[in-house]
Amino acid sequence: GPAPRRLHPAGVAVYALATLREAAVPIVALVAVAVLGGGTDAGGLLRGVGFAVAGTVLAAAMGVVRWLTTTWWVTQDGIHHRRGLLSIKETDIPLSRVQSLDVEQGPVQRLFGVRSLHVQTGGGGARGEIVLEAIGPVEVDALRALAARRAPAAAAAAPEVERRLSRRALLVAALTAGQLGVLLPALAGAGQLVETLVGDDPRAIRVQLDGMGELVLALAALLVAAWLLSVAGAVVAFAGFTVARDGDRLR
Repeated sequence: GPAPRRLHPAGVAVYALATLREAAVPIVALVAVAVLGGGTDAGGLLRGVGFAVAGTVLAAAMGVVRWLTTTWWVTQDGIHHRRGLLSIKETDIPLSRVQSLDVEQGPVQRLFGVRSLHVQTGGGGARGEIVLEAIGPVEVDALRALAARRAPAAAAAAPEVERRLSRRALLVAALTAGQLGVLLPALAGAGQLVETLVGDDPRAIRVQLDGMGELVLALAALLVAAWLLSVAGAVVAFAGFTVARDGDRLR
């Protein structure tokens, strides 16, 4: 049968970024401890940078290992996926069980011109039962053509109608995005971290709040900052959103 093959080399960057994102909290904690433990002098900052660099290098190494130990191949009967070094997991999905092939393209995939392909089956969740994190558009088209040939013939399908999110609707969605509950604690925590890092440094610029009026203004400024971040996040998430009917599915 066909020989197993690896993902596109861009998969190293995809896996490294995923590892770095998963380890972000402990890495940030180590950097904070390194900096705060030694004060804000050059030694503490240097230790913090060292931990950050070490975490990034470790994530890159894990990305290489995951890429080297992940293979996939396609036969006339199904799609096959194998990953792992010590604990090996192999998934085989018959083409007759494939309900859809969903494509994602994050910033890293877009940079290298590759796609992330989710092979969805009847019992799948948000992620596909098989996820190929970095494959080229030619391979995506070949897989879709193979799955279409094996899929049962559908009744006369209605013409595809695609709808796009207009700029006005995008603006409304962005202005009403409900992310303040997440962003407010993050901004407050960032402010506390800055205060801790600055400490008693006489060169630091400090804002003294005198009276309830100034406190209300400060809280209002925090709310506006969180709201602007929420708007920007919604625009990034939903810009270019389209929906189309594809048989019995919405794509």
